[in-house]
Amino acid sequence: MNNQTQHPGIVFKNLIIDEDVNLNISKVAEMLGITRVALSRVVNGKSSLTPDLAARIEKVFNVSSSLMLKIQASYNSKMANKKIDSLNLTPYKPSFPA
Repeated sequence: MNNQTQHPGIVFKNLIIDEDVNLNISKVAEMLGITRVALSRVVNGKSSLTPDLAARIEKVFNVSSSLMLKIQASYNSKMANKKIDSLNLTPYKPSFPA
């Protein structure tokens, strides 16, 4: 991954979804036992990757669930920091008696 953290669904899409070998979103969703809509939302970065889905991906495609969840955590952290940077927050500075 470059210094721009990608959503884990997009990473998964780039690794697995391949129309040339009939691994489209519908087929992959069927293999994972989830709806096409649910998978589409994840691979397009609209929904978070859940531990359940990460486990399914590991079982079906042998892609480490812990790695996928680490990518999700990194993505969540980056998005939270981006949001926080736009807020006018002042760091707490404790006052000590003289």
